[in-house]
Amino acid sequence: METEVQQARFDIHGLPKIDSISDLAVHTGCPVWQLWNIQLEADDFYRCFDVPKKLGGTRTICAPSPSLKSVQRWVLGSILNQLRVSECCYGFSPGAKLRDHVLQHQNAKAVMT
Repeated sequence: METEVQQARFDIHGLPKIDSISDLAVHTGCPVWQLWNIQLEADDFYRCFDVPKKLGGTRTICAPSPSLKSVQRWVLGSILNQLRVSECCYGFSPGAKLRDHVLQHQNAKAVMT
């Protein structure tokens, strides 16, 4: 009998095939009940706190719980980082450097953002 992990399916592009919350649970190793809790009570899975800024004031940081962070890292590594972006796009590529982006515009008369 196959284990749940062995039953994990992938689409033609090599990305995980996720048709249900059960599929997501199989791929991430996170129990279905916990994924439901994350979805229904998202605020409970973040810890928010303020940190001082260098030049005064504070910045609010909302850090995910370890279980949510685990699911987020799986989505990033198994789905988002697997998608190809245009060669003109630098901001969404792992290891992208601001300098590479800036060089594309160095002789431009104007840059619109």
